[in-house]
Amino acid sequence: MEHGTENAIVTHPMIPSKHTLLSSFCGAICLLSIQQAIAGGITTSTDRTTFEAAYTGLFTVETFTKTSHFPIPSGVLNNTTSLPDIGLYPGDIQAGVTYSTTPFTSGNLFFNIDAGGGFSGGFLDTLGSNALTATFDNPNQAFGFDTNGHMLNFSVTIYFTDQTSYTGNFGYTGNFGAGTNTPQFFGFTSDGTDIAKAVIQGNGSEFGFAVDNFTFGTSTGTSTVPDSGSTAAMLGAGLLGLVVLIRRKIS
Repeated sequence: MEHGTENAIVTHPMIPSKHTLLSSFCGAICLLSIQQAIAGGITTSTDRTTFEAAYTGLFTVETFTKTSHFPIPSGVLNNTTSLPDIGLYPGDIQAGVTYSTTPFTSGNLFFNIDAGGGFSGGFLDTLGSNALTATFDNPNQAFGFDTNGHMLNFSVTIYFTDQTSYTGNFGYTGNFGAGTNTPQFFGFTSDGTDIAKAVIQGNGSEFGFAVDNFTFGTSTGTSTVPDSGSTAAMLGAGLLGLVVLIRRKIS
């Protein structure tokens, strides 16, 4: 959607007044403010098919391997993690995201890749009230994950490249109990390629988080909101063009 329309060509020989120049400058500043204000709009989804259909890029799905690996004796898990004692090697975790957390006890206990519990294959979890931070290698437009009754109620805080953030509260509504624990999908799509990281915080259950099939991708297009450097460059170019126009009318 365009933020404005092209100005009509003015053939009147009058040189723009100081008030006209000031209005043009203020208009450019207002446009910049509007573009920054709309950065980081988030659309949520609880249907994976709808989420993927609305996205124009390619997805990576992190399954956290087919089996369990525990304990993971650090607060960092990514593509370079090497823990041969528990059967976890570099490349077992997909590149593009670093998963991190803090210890849930005074000891060196962070998170695990468990298996079962209603999930297919491995899933990432922790006990206590720890939060999971997913930091993207590059600005991202969309991500999602499966969870189930192990996390129950939870919040998701998304941090954008412009230092703003979004927080939403969610709840698992699938089958839980009597031997069933059906995974449920939650997806988040920004209006620009501007997601830097996401923090998933469970509350109300025994797990700080329980996440599987973490899905992420970078849009094939460009961000709908220019970064501050690009915007400043466009603003400067526009003002320079205005000066050239005035000089031509004077001559």
